[in-house]
Amino acid sequence: MKDLNKEYKIYAADVEATGLLHHLVEQGDKAKLHNLCVMDVEDCNMTTFHTDTEQQRKDIQALLDQPTIFIMHNGICYDKNALKHFGYDVSNVIFVDTLALSWYLDLNRDKHGLENYGEEFGVPKPAIVDWESLTQQDYDHRVQEDVKIQYRTYKKLKSMFEELYGEMTDYEFCTHKVVKYLNFKMEQLEEQQNTKFKVDVPHAKKVIEELEQEIEHKTEQLKASMPKVPEYTKHTRPAKPFKKDGTLSANGEKWKLLCEEAEVDFDYEGEIKKVKQYNEPNPASSSQVKDWLFSLGWIPETFKYVKDGLGNERAIPQVYVQGSGGQVCPSIEKLAEEHEELQHLVGLGVLSHRKSCVKGFLDSLILGDFCEAGANGFTNTLRMKHRKPFVNLPSTRVVYGEEVRSCIISREGKKFVCSDLSSMENIWKFNYQMPHDPEFVKSQQTEDHDPHLDIATEGMLISEDEVNFYKIVKEGFPQENYPQTERLLKMLSLDEDKKKAEIKRIAKVRAAGKTTNYACQYKSGAKTVSRQAKIDMGVAKTLVNAYRKKNWSIDVVEKSLTRKRVSHGTYQLNPVNGIWYHLKTEKDSFSTLVQGSGAYLLDLWLGYIFFLRQKPEYHIKGGVRLVAQAHDENLQEFNDLEGNEETVRKLFDDALAMANKRLAQEIPFGCDTQTGYKYSEIH
Repeated sequence: MKDLNKEYKIYAADVEATGLLHHLVEQGDKAKLHNLCVMDVEDCNMTTFHTDTEQQRKDIQALLDQPTIFIMHNGICYDKNALKHFGYDVSNVIFVDTLALSWYLDLNRDKHGLENYGEEFGVPKPAIVDWESLTQQDYDHRVQEDVKIQYRTYKKLKSMFEELYGEMTDYEFCTHKVVKYLNFKMEQLEEQQNTKFKVDVPHAKKVIEELEQEIEHKTEQLKASMPKVPEYTKHTRPAKPFKKDGTLSANGEKWKLLCEEAEVDFDYEGEIKKVKQYNEPNPASSSQVKDWLFSLGWIPETFKYVKDGLGNERAIPQVYVQGSGGQVCPSIEKLAEEHEELQHLVGLGVLSHRKSCVKGFLDSLILGDFCEAGANGFTNTLRMKHRKPFVNLPSTRVVYGEEVRSCIISREGKKFVCSDLSSMENIWKFNYQMPHDPEFVKSQQTEDHDPHLDIATEGMLISEDEVNFYKIVKEGFPQENYPQTERLLKMLSLDEDKKKAEIKRIAKVRAAGKTTNYACQYKSGAKTVSRQAKIDMGVAKTLVNAYRKKNWSIDVVEKSLTRKRVSHGTYQLNPVNGIWYHLKTEKDSFSTLVQGSGAYLLDLWLGYIFFLRQKPEYHIKGGVRLVAQAHDENLQEFNDLEGNEETVRKLFDDALAMANKRLAQEIPFGCDTQTGYKYSEIH
């Protein structure tokens, strides 16, 4: 067999230029590629190329025209595009991105930049603050030291990779299917960076102005409602409270008065606090807000749980629910029904979150009115860790959600297409369960099936008649679909107010079932369910047992999975794609399987979209370009011309059909595709 490794030259490589990609665009003719440095990974010979003469530029292109592999850190998003910006053809070069490998293999690393790796290897990265006016020697020194770090980073990550996938040559590593997969994820970021999304700046500024007015109003109202905050002076017993004749000194007299006011003995050795003055309250102070809430009878339901050095858990009350977009603790909403002044606190966090989202757009503008949808790494399941501004955007169904999403608009002559995978994680769950419990999976697929009510019924918190009543009245399913029992008919004959009350009661039970389903899929126990659903521990145990009884096949799936311990953690093999995924804890086994499969499906789908869009039958003038992707959704932009929308929908559907064929799962995946000129219109 021919050794392709002998055909390809493999280099650790780096380039230096006068700025980031958007800086190069802004600089125009003043932009310069300072150098390209390569180190042969076989013999460590280093060559530095310059760009001052035509011959030097030809030498660079001659290297790029050979069968070449460049190993670069963030090379796909930056170095590759920098070379293209200056007119070089890189189509024959294979880029291997060690940043992606670091995100995958060194998950617990705090910093993934070359500078951090350089510190680890004892090769300091030369600091450069001026990318335009220094000497060529300065820039050459920087690029050469970077390449030394790059080489060592590559060797370290290759060794870590081999612990999972076995020993291999440099060429085998650079062309390994998992390395290719990681590189493709960086290629998605590359396209997002190059496409960008447009921000409706006037609209964004208007939204911020409106939000600031509301925030200011609520803040002033809170200031007026909260008690003033005492500022204390602290006093201790004076060293010499008596004169030589035994009478009290001036300090002794002061101490005597303080002791009388505090109702303590003159000989008190502790500290006495005295109010110096009262200051205006600060609604931004968490401690002041909590003290006020407790004075009104607040019973917290939202906590942050921290452990001390001995493993003892402490619950810290929280005003806001973490990750909720500024929602207050539910008990504060209840308390606000009795104390009207608290209504100003309810919603203040939401408004502040919305403002931060919109401000994120304006703070991230480049090349005029554009932003990039980037990422700061991968999760352990190889989802993208998205970064501002395209992260944690509120739904259009919530307060100011539509206004926030309306800040993202298509460019003139373009239109957005957004498609998300329907119930992706649930379908993966069912596909893994199907071989072991097909009847259960089939029962979950019926049109009116509600898994949350199902768990509540199994846990005997609600009757079948109550479930059927909810489906008929709340969900609108035909009455004739269900057994016409005496209890059901009686409930259906209630007046509208009583029906609403019943629906509200059943909805609370359903919410507990929903919490149970999501928590138990991540192997949480009754304690977590009780805490999150705000229900009694006994009820939580009942629901957890009900979940485990119905989903017994999950344990079977977990036992069938292969795991291995390596120097950088425990990994679990995904049977669908052959990729080893970092396993945080044993209880995360099934969720890691499902989420990893979900991320892989999204990438596979995008891969087929990228492939098919080059075919004549899917050709669209101006192309279809990726703007952003997240979890189960991809957002792209295309020319707004007659017939294009139909072609784009077919492109997305056909690409997903190819992904389904490749995966060959019992239950296929579907998608919901929408088009519009604003992000708010398609989500």
